[in-house]
Amino acid sequence: MPIKFRCTRCLDEISVPDGTSGKKTRCPHCQEVQEIPAPQTSASSAPGPPRSDSPYESAASQEADFRESFSANPANPFASPSAAAQVPNSFSGQMPETVRAAMRQKLLIPAIIQTVLVGLSLLSSLGFAVVALVTVFEPSDRNSGLIMLAIQLVWSLVHVLSLTGLASAIRFKSIGWAWAGFVIPILSFPLGNCCCLLYVIPLSVSIWGMVCLSDPKVRSLFP
Repeated sequence: MPIKFRCTRCLDEISVPDGTSGKKTRCPHCQEVQEIPAPQTSASSAPGPPRSDSPYESAASQEADFRESFSANPANPFASPSAAAQVPNSFSGQMPETVRAAMRQKLLIPAIIQTVLVGLSLLSSLGFAVVALVTVFEPSDRNSGLIMLAIQLVWSLVHVLSLTGLASAIRFKSIGWAWAGFVIPILSFPLGNCCCLLYVIPLSVSIWGMVCLSDPKVRSLFP
């Protein structure tokens, strides 16, 4: 059987007699002298692994290939997701900036109004405390002055706590303090304004603020 190969220069097919491998020959087309390679055996003539016509062995082979493909790729698309990935937070870092700004403004309006009201009430309490302190130095009204001074100081402390909570609501620092900032005025304003109709204003603002804090989107802005 003749040996056929391609010329290394012009790629023309060269045919030489069998048994001449290792010798030199000249290309009939371009006259290039080159060595005759050894004859190559066809890959199709090489014996392959025995095949089985059994359907059970074929199914087992397919299952083994399937398992191997998943073991090679650890990112199994059919694997059950982790608990953290199953229920994503609807509001954590996913709200557009315009929505976040609207939610901030929604809480800032009642928080600022209540801060002004509590601040004015605190100034009023401090004024009454000064009057009570002056009364203490009068021997006739010393006892009543001490009682009035103690009440005004306690009331001032309550207002300071309320202002601390309102500041936390304005800065979105602590949801607990924000709730305290709106709840404390509901309890503290009647102490100083007993039957005053102006108590309706801070009461309404506190309810307004607590409704805003009940919004999940607003709560998501707090750490």
